Amino acid sequence: MRLSLKHIFPRAFFHNPAYFRAVGLATVYVALVVSQLFTFEKFVEITEAYQIVGGEVTAVLLAGVIPLLEVMALPFLLSMDIPARLRMVSRLAVVASPSLWLLIALWLNVAGKGTVVTGLMGATIPVINGWWFVVFAGLFLWAAVLVLRELPKRTHS
Repeated sequence: MRLSLKHIFPRAFFHNPAYFRAVGLATVYVALVVSQLFTFEKFVEITEAYQIVGGEVTAVLLAGVIPLLEVMALPFLLSMDIPARLRMVSRLAVVASPSLWLLIALWLNVAGKGTVVTGLMGATIPVINGWWFVVFAGLFLWAAVLVLRELPKRTHS
């Protein structure tokens, strides 16, 4: 198996396990964004149920920003060879996405919206709100921060 992995990943990946942890986190981002985009036409309905100030405009904005942040985080997590500015934007997206999920989780639980679908997996897999959602979002943010701290700076090859 190691021989087949050597052809997929750059040589630097095998010298630091932080790269594989970043790929693991990228897998979580991909699972979230794919499940959200699979039934994207229903995602606005889910974000409207949050009843955040701004009504439908905020719901549409959230429905677009959440998957966008998750996709934007992938180049940094996969250590793609990209320009420095784009890498910095991707790095910020790594933290912005779970931060947004944590804010949504806190809002839903503090506002007492116990039967609302969280939208974590879009409408593909309806996930009902609960305090576990706050814990998941907190752990998601913690994992993102840990990966950001330990992932070495990628130099252009």
